[in-house]
Amino acid sequence: MKKMKFNSEQLFSLMTIFLIGTAGFLEPAKSAKQDSWIAILISLLCGLLLYRIYMAIYHNDPSSSLIKFLQIAWGKYLGGFVGLIYIIYCIYIAARVLRDFSEVISTVALEMTTIFTITILMMFLLIYTVIKGFTTFARTVWICFLFTSAIITLLLFCQLIAGFFSLDRLRPVLENGWSPVLHTVFPTTISLPFGEVVVFLLLMHHFDRPHKSTKVGSFAIVTAGIFLATSSIIHLGNLGVDLIEASNFPVLSSVSLINIGDFFTRLESLAVISFVILGFIKISVFFFGAVSGTVELFHLQHHQLITFFIGIIILFFSYFGTGSYFEHEKIGFEIIPKYVHVPLQIIIPILLLITINLQKKFSFS
Repeated sequence: MKKMKFNSEQLFSLMTIFLIGTAGFLEPAKSAKQDSWIAILISLLCGLLLYRIYMAIYHNDPSSSLIKFLQIAWGKYLGGFVGLIYIIYCIYIAARVLRDFSEVISTVALEMTTIFTITILMMFLLIYTVIKGFTTFARTVWICFLFTSAIITLLLFCQLIAGFFSLDRLRPVLENGWSPVLHTVFPTTISLPFGEVVVFLLLMHHFDRPHKSTKVGSFAIVTAGIFLATSSIIHLGNLGVDLIEASNFPVLSSVSLINIGDFFTRLESLAVISFVILGFIKISVFFFGAVSGTVELFHLQHHQLITFFIGIIILFFSYFGTGSYFEHEKIGFEIIPKYVHVPLQIIIPILLLITINLQKKFSFS
């Protein structure tokens, strides 16, 4: 895993696309109904706080990864075991995201193609991407960021002027008070997507400008959070709460309404292209995290074989992990945030930071 260096522009584009990823089309805050945009903005602030915690860990030694920090803080065996849990976490979340985007492609673009076929084809590309190295991947992501930003901005603008948007669908604000909003924030939208940035602790030791990591990452989180909040407002204004709750992919439903002069219409394909790129990049980041962590934890030399092995595991979990997509979505919104995201994104990093600080304090005293 030598070809892993990346710079500030690449970190910004990586993290922004990573955060928008699945959250951009699944609307994770839709349980807050017309106040979903408020939930996203609150989650944005919480996400910045979480990122500060991650960077506080990272800045103790910018040349170390999460695996090394865990072993230094909690010993070779306990730290290594927790590190293995993070590797499994990366594999499992990569598999879930792969399933999400396979469903989108199967539903909208390739209706006659089985999900398994789509998943296998994407996995071949993912394995090839990881084998080529993170530096090559990061350079490509910067180009993809510019391309998808242009498409998404165009789609949002077209949705605004298509004639369906109404602010009345966003009212009344806080109809049921703060409780539904805060319940959506914790644990759902704080963990999906903002808390998922914890995976970058497995990769940040390859960042070439550690002193800029907090500033660049925070800017990416704010950019992604504002986009998600804006997107939520536009989709609510176009569809209303009931249609968003009834739709598996509200973004595609909103984009399907675009019809400007009976000429500029049927733009769902553009949305699918954008989300496939976003999803591919998000899966790749988790994939890189899993491979990099495995190579470091077990002191392996030939990461190509590990890449194939982890790719097969991701493929297996993606296709056989759940039955129907309804079951997959229910687990993702109701079970995973409480019992997986919260411990790995919040509790363990806080405990790790406390342990590191106590070790530093007593070592100097």
